Amino acid sequence: MANRYSAGSTTVDGLEIVELHDSDWPAKVSIVPAIGNLAYEFVSRGRPVIWAPEGSPGKLREKKSLAGVPLLAPWANRLESDTYRLGEREHHLDASLGNVRRDANGRPIHGLMLFVPWEVQALESTEPGARLTCRFDFASRPDFLSQFPLAHRYEMTHTLREGRLTVRLRVTNDSSEMLPIGLGFHPYFTLGSAVRQRVTVKLPAAKRLELSDRMLPTGKTIDWDGNSEFALEELSFDDGFVDLIRDSDREAVFEAGIEGTRLRVGFGPRYEVAVVYAPPAKQFVCFEPMAAITNAFNSSGDARFASLPALQRIEPGGVWEESFWIELN
Repeated sequence: MANRYSAGSTTVDGLEIVELHDSDWPAKVSIVPAIGNLAYEFVSRGRPVIWAPEGSPGKLREKKSLAGVPLLAPWANRLESDTYRLGEREHHLDASLGNVRRDANGRPIHGLMLFVPWEVQALESTEPGARLTCRFDFASRPDFLSQFPLAHRYEMTHTLREGRLTVRLRVTNDSSEMLPIGLGFHPYFTLGSAVRQRVTVKLPAAKRLELSDRMLPTGKTIDWDGNSEFALEELSFDDGFVDLIRDSDREAVFEAGIEGTRLRVGFGPRYEVAVVYAPPAKQFVCFEPMAAITNAFNSSGDARFASLPALQRIEPGGVWEESFWIELN
């Protein structure tokens, strides 16, 4: 009897591509460890799940455009300025190093880890699924430590099982200080040729974050009906959500109905914040699992933000671990 799951590698545009296969579903996931350990392709029963308009990893690396399922770390989304707090001390980013990505208003955004190469640790296919585990040692990059002076390691595992892609992240604190966890993922999901008026979404949260004109949380929230489903139409989203509504497995499941299919994205309990990004002129929607609110390094300890999820931290030598999953039915 042939194995249901397989895992292997090939070369595209001079880059090693790892492919995970589920022949029974069928489904395929393609990951490029050399470009941020990015899952840039996920095909489920012949339908693309991930939005990756460049079409090839070589073009993606050349243009450095966001697509696929990138990790945003050690901070996700925006910082209010080039100065941020690590515990009781302030740290200032060094713009001369040229490794800080910026938003349209010049603010630091999405951390330092986009497009960096990861080391393959294990590639296997067993009865539980096809699996790739990769590792990145933050302390191996002195230019990164200059911007975020806390040594730590990332281990990311992509698993394909029964048509579902699960991404598990493990962070180890190698420093002598508490390590704040302000990271997140920014998955892009394609709407294909679907008319947005016929795309429906369900956002399981009780509160939407109020944002300033700089797209930063103010500490206030707005009630949100997380049990309703509505047409995306020409609505524009770049919003944070908290008080996520969870099922019996403690997962918050975001959903979109797209051309007769059902996209479902499940956040584990340590992803306490969701960002939903869906600009009206684009054929994608992003359900983004976040460990913290935007600008959490600077808002932590501020009484205005006391009702929002607290910034998670890892003790020296400690580990933080969480996962989220993606499926198309």
